[in-house]
Amino acid sequence: MADDETVAERALRMRKSGSSWQTIEESTNMPAALLAELVADLLLGSPELSRDIEVRLDLARLDELLVPVWRYAKKGDPKSVDQAMKILNRRHELLSELGSAGAALDPPADVDGDDGPAPDDRPAAPVTPADYLARVRRAAAGATAPALHLVEDDDEDDDI
Repeated sequence: MADDETVAERALRMRKSGSSWQTIEESTNMPAALLAELVADLLLGSPELSRDIEVRLDLARLDELLVPVWRYAKKGDPKSVDQAMKILNRRHELLSELGSAGAALDPPADVDGDDGPAPDDRPAAPVTPADYLARVRRAAAGATAPALHLVEDDDEDDDI
């Protein structure tokens, strides 16, 4: 059997794809309670921290959903723009929920190092929900694309 970390990663991947704890338990031949602890440790990096695991799983799911939708949204597809905004709004709600609970937010694991300073140069302060969301947007848009900024035109009504 694989080591605990591999089992945890498999359980996390299955949970993110929507599998129930019972299905994961049957697949790994391990108790669901132990699998939940392994997934929590993997998500949190520390077993003594208490955060809402389901919220973090939802955030991971939304991150995965955002990447393909974002590609079409950048091209101006109205349905994709609408879906991207719904995903981003839901992520904001979840991040606000975690932030109000006092949870420190780590940047997403799949964000390239070119996106910011080297890990040793990063400040020790926790990442704010707004910073986290901006990093996810940049990751979804591609490493070279800037973060999404909305610009309002004061003369918007005069353009007709």
